[in-house]
Amino acid sequence: MESSELSDYQLGETEGHFVCQGVEEHRAVMLHLMQQTEWQIDIFSRYFDPRIFGTEEFTDAIEQLALTNRRCQIRILLQEPRIIVSRGHLVIERGKQLNSFFHFRQTDEQHRQLPYSFCIVDKIAYVYQAHADALKSEVSFCDGPHAIHLTEKFEELWYAGETSPWLRNFII
Repeated sequence: MESSELSDYQLGETEGHFVCQGVEEHRAVMLHLMQQTEWQIDIFSRYFDPRIFGTEEFTDAIEQLALTNRRCQIRILLQEPRIIVSRGHLVIERGKQLNSFFHFRQTDEQHRQLPYSFCIVDKIAYVYQAHADALKSEVSFCDGPHAIHLTEKFEELWYAGETSPWLRNFII
């Protein structure tokens, strides 16, 4: 998808679905979504791909949400936090600094091998990868019923998950 086409997509308004492929398209879609988010982001991911989620632009957009909306909620549920943290990740580092808005957990052992990943924005939009290791996703900027279904799945995984020593914020 061309960036000029993507600019026509408005969170909560533009109906329909499209397929997003490759790092560049994923990066553009996720940034466009984050720049329009008003109050909630839920991300379930195996590796929280830093090529997509770890860019300065994405990190700035998600930080801007936290700083402009005091009631926002940013929840990130990871399957492999040790790998992610050991490589370094801008969102995790920034999230530790803004820990009243960012909440991190890891999946429990039972759900650690789930093949999919997804992001839900404001319970209305989503990006869903059926196979987390393949950069091909279904995207919708306005599909409340499916976004709510994914939110329910996220809630189930979130509450079954656990805190991770890799995601703690140590204050000295």
